[in-house]
Amino acid sequence: YFFVYIYIYIILRYFIRFSLPEGLFFFIFFLEISFNFYILIYIANFIMIMIKLPRYIKYR
Repeated sequence: YFFVYIYIYIILRYFIRFSLPEGLFFFIFFLEISFNFYILIYIANFIMIMIKLPRYIKYR
């Protein structure tokens, strides 16, 4: 369940950061993946990278 809280936190960040259609797209995309626990663990590392990406984007 720890990974679930992580990607929900990322969804909320991108939902506010991007426009409504894009934020809704990420919400539906991760919501469908959440039903498969193995895929959820697989994308957990990708989500960790998504946490670091906005930091590099801000400095540029």
